[in-house]
Amino acid sequence: MAEGLLFNMIDKLIGKLGSTVVEGWNMRDDLQKLVENMSEIKAVVLDAEEQQGTNNHQVQLWLENLKDALDDADDVLDDFNTEDLRRQVMTSNKKAKKFCIFFSSSNQLLFSYKMVQKIKELSKRIEALNIDKRSFNFTNRTPEQRVLRQRETHSFIREEEVIGRDKEKKELIELLFNTGNNLKENVSVISIIGIGGLGKTALAQLVYGDKEVQQHFELKKWVCVSDDFDVKGIASKIIESKTSVEIDKVQSILREKVEGIRYLLVLDDNWNEDRDLWLQLMTLLKDGTEGSKIIITARSEKVAKASGPSSIFNLKGLDEKESWRLYSQLTFENFRELENEELVSIGKEIVKKCSGVPLAIRSIGSLMYSMPKKDWSTFKNKDLMKIDEQGDNKILQLIKLSYDHLPFHLKKCFAFCSLFPKDYLIPKQH
Repeated sequence: MAEGLLFNMIDKLIGKLGSTVVEGWNMRDDLQKLVENMSEIKAVVLDAEEQQGTNNHQVQLWLENLKDALDDADDVLDDFNTEDLRRQVMTSNKKAKKFCIFFSSSNQLLFSYKMVQKIKELSKRIEALNIDKRSFNFTNRTPEQRVLRQRETHSFIREEEVIGRDKEKKELIELLFNTGNNLKENVSVISIIGIGGLGKTALAQLVYGDKEVQQHFELKKWVCVSDDFDVKGIASKIIESKTSVEIDKVQSILREKVEGIRYLLVLDDNWNEDRDLWLQLMTLLKDGTEGSKIIITARSEKVAKASGPSSIFNLKGLDEKESWRLYSQLTFENFRELENEELVSIGKEIVKKCSGVPLAIRSIGSLMYSMPKKDWSTFKNKDLMKIDEQGDNKILQLIKLSYDHLPFHLKKCFAFCSLFPKDYLIPKQH
C-alpha cells in the first residue's frame, strides 16, 4: 500500500462529509462523530503506513481494515450524490415531478432510513479502529511542506563514477572485439546477467562509451527494452523513427541500415523470455557484417537462453574493498571523518549488509551523507536491527530505508509514478 494513500483518502472523505449534499439529510450528530474519529485516525495514519514496512502484521491488518472501511464510506457518499442528482432531474421535469410528488414521501423516508443505518454502522467501524490504534502507540504525523526542486538527468556516465568494475570492463571489451572462428554468425550476442542493483546498465554504459569501442563499430545504438519486448518499437528506436510508421517500412529501413556494416546494439533491461519474439527481431538484424555485437542486460538466464547461443557474462557484487571505497566516497565529506573509528565501524557494518550490491550501497550511502553524524549510531541500532529481523530480501529493505526517510511530498510522487508502466514517457506540462 503506497504511503500517503490512506491519508489522502481520509482527507477527501472528511471534505465530502462536510458537503451541503450530505448535510441536507439531517444526520448532523452521526456525521460529526464520524468526522471526529476519522480526524483522529488521519493524525496517525502516516506513522502507521510507515510501520507496516517493518513487517508488523498487526499494523498491516489494521490498515487493511481501515482501507475497507474508507472504501465503504466512499460508496455511501456516492449514494448521497447519486440520490441528489436523481432528485434534481426529477424536479426539473414536469411529468417526472408529478410522479415524484406521488412517491417522494415514502422514497425520502426509505432512503433516509437506509442511509442513517449505513452511517451508524460505518461510524461504529471507524470508532473501533480509532480505539484499536491506541494499542500501537502511533505518533502524530503531518505532511512536510517543502519546495519541490526540479532535477535534470542525462544518459552519459563518467568512468570515475563506476567503481570496482575495471576488470569486468576489460573482459567485456575483449568479448566485443572477439571475431574468432568459434563465432558461427556475423552477429553475436553477449548477455550481462545479474540481480537488480548490481550495475549491469552502468557496466554496459561504461563499455559503450569507451573510445576504442566507439572507433571499432561503425554504428552504435542503445535501446531500453524493459517489460514490453515490442519488435516494431525496438526497430523504430534503432532507426530513430516514430512508432506510427508502418512495420513494413520500419523493417526495410532497419535492414538497409545494418547491412554490410559492423554495429553494436545494446538492449538494456531486457525481460523477454519468448524465443519467437527474439527471432522476429534477429531476422531484421542478421545482415550486419562480421563482428557485429548485441549486448543484452537482464536479470534472468532465461532471457539469455531465449536469445539463442550467446556469451553469458555473470556480473557479481563488488568485493569488500571496492564496496567500502564506493560507500566512503558517497558518505564522508573529508578524510578527517575517515579517521573517526566509530563512524568507520558503523559504515563497515552497513557495507557488509549491502552484500556488494552497488545500488544498495549508493542508496544507504547517500542517506547517511545527509544524516547528522550524531544520529548514525541510532540508525545502526534501530533501522539496521530491523533489517536483521526481517531475514529475507535484505537488499530490498536496505534500499527501502532511503524511501522511508524521504519527505512526505516525495513519497506521494513515488506513489503516483508507480501507476505508470516501466520506462513510460510522461509528457512535461509547461
